Amino acid sequence: MRRFDEFVALHESLTARPDVDLRRLWACGLGTAFVAAGMAFTWTLVLRGLFGIPVPAGGSDLGPGLAAGTYAACAAMVAFQATALLHVLSAVAARPVRAFCWIAGLAVLIMSFLPLTLRGSFDVAVVTGGLNLAGGSIIIALLATVTAISLRRRKPPPPPSPPRPPLLPGGW
Repeated sequence: MRRFDEFVALHESLTARPDVDLRRLWACGLGTAFVAAGMAFTWTLVLRGLFGIPVPAGGSDLGPGLAAGTYAACAAMVAFQATALLHVLSAVAARPVRAFCWIAGLAVLIMSFLPLTLRGSFDVAVVTGGLNLAGGSIIIALLATVTAISLRRRKPPPPPSPPRPPLLPGGW
């Protein structure tokens, strides 16, 4: 019976939802937002200045600084939304990192192909889709890695102590 109780305790500890260090998650979300915004800002200026490609698609009438700033702000907001999604999934999903990777991966694929549906130059749409793919992949990788590191599984309770043998009359 003791082995059965140990098995049940182990099963309950493995199937329980893990605890996530939310302070670390949101700190990583803030850092990810800065990284994504910096990448979007830098690559927008580089592609517009050095190569003359007016990225992002649909923003060709904006000046280089305004286009880069808008694209960077959107990248930062996407990182915050991804962090919020991961926060919700950590409360309701048994495997929050796996669920986050699937959901965010599909969203990144959609956002990578979405510029191809806009009117305008095909090369600008492809470059914008590539930027969306790279930025989304960085956001997923950073958030998933930090969350996987900060997961705390509940330890199984200690096994019950073995029953004491009955004492014989007279001591031993």
